[in-house]
Amino acid sequence: MAPSLPPSQHDDERPLARDRSPMAPGDNRIVLSHTVYALYAAGFFGYVTAIIGVAIAWWLTERCRGTWLESHVRWQIRTFWYGVLLNVVGWLTIWILIGWVILLLTQAWYVWRIAKGWIRLAHEEPISSPQSFL
Repeated sequence: MAPSLPPSQHDDERPLARDRSPMAPGDNRIVLSHTVYALYAAGFFGYVTAIIGVAIAWWLTERCRGTWLESHVRWQIRTFWYGVLLNVVGWLTIWILIGWVILLLTQAWYVWRIAKGWIRLAHEEPISSPQSFL
């Protein structure tokens, strides 16, 4: 069991659990993590699915604490919020044309984050650095 940290220490400062104990096939947390990636991918056709995905990821936060899935939940939540921020910057700067470039790069980055996370989840591997931008 992971040592407890003082309540003042932020979650992002805690070392990630390296618990690689096997989970039962079809474990609800694994299925829901796959669902979040699928909802994010569907977010290209409407933002509502990405919002539902981040809500599920937030719900999974406590349920995955101390497991290798914790890194995926952090990755998924950060993917959503970084994506929102980059899209807002892109749309605000679209009138000076750089916005188009920002929006295009944001979409490529978003695909990269979904693919990287989903592939690692399919192999039941944690995200090595979920707080990173790439």
